[in-house]
Formats: sequence, structure tokens, C-alpha cells
Amino acid sequence: MRKDLCLRKVYTNKNKLLEDSKDPANVSLAAFKPAVILGFDIEEDGREWKDEWKELRKQGNLFETVKPVETLIPKLPYKFYYRFTDDGGNVSRLMIEDWEIGALYWNCLRNA
Repeated sequence: MRKDLCLRKVYTNKNKLLEDSKDPANVSLAAFKPAVILGFDIEEDGREWKDEWKELRKQGNLFETVKPVETLIPKLPYKFYYRFTDDGGNVSRLMIEDWEIGALYWNCLRNA
């Protein structure tokens, strides 16, 4: 069921996907298949959370009656990207913002 919904429209052109995400089509769920994956980039990032993000985390949940003890999860010290081309030859670099890349990093670090 989920696969049928997600693969209903598979884009191979990034510009077409971006165009269809706006009026009048308003596509909000789509799959993208790059023509060629050029590489995987890793960039060093700050090792500490920004102060304003720490402060936002302290706000907690408005609907909780008992405030749990907040523990701040460690920040990933790297950013991860895919570089690829679409069927029009356009080169793109897309940051991977999925939690699984972070879990992979921490698991590899622990096992190394």
C-alpha cells in the first residue's frame, strides 16, 4: 500500500519535480530517481548544538503535567550529502537529513 502511494509518480528530472511541487499541481509526495550518482560527500560540522536550539529544547511539552528530565542527545559532528545528476544533466547536491545516517555514524564509531 505505502509503496503504491510513494511510487505513483517517480521523477527523473529535479526541475520538473520542483515545478510540480508548486501551484497548480502541488505535489507533496513523490519519488526521485537520479540518472547518475556522482558521489557521497562528508563535511565537518560543529560538535555542539547552537545555543538557541538548546534553549528551545528546554521549553518542553506544553501538555505534560510532569516534566521529565531532559537529556540532550549528542550532535552529529558531520553533514552528509549525495551528489547526482538528473536526466537533464543537472548536477545537484542534496543533504541527507534522515535519522538513519546518524544512527549509522554512531554505530560505526562504537564498533570501530
